[in-house]
Amino acid sequence: MERKKRNHNEGSIRERADGRFEIRVTAGYDFEIGKPKRISYYAKTKAEAIQKLHEEEYKIHFQKHVDPTSTTFLDWLR
Repeated sequence: MERKKRNHNEGSIRERADGRFEIRVTAGYDFEIGKPKRISYYAKTKAEAIQKLHEEEYKIHFQKHVDPTSTTFLDWLR
């Protein structure tokens, strides 16, 4: 059976050697380094992984995901 290729910015799910599933989502772009910012999560089952992937995509696209490592304007001003 042929595997479905995901579109850009849809994230990815893969099964790790220990049996857990890893979810990777692109959450923006780091212009200083020149690479995309990626967030990883883990789940015990594929169904949980798919649900977590959809939740994170929603947060990034509709709730304006805030990178915890980013500097706020107030911190930058000081």
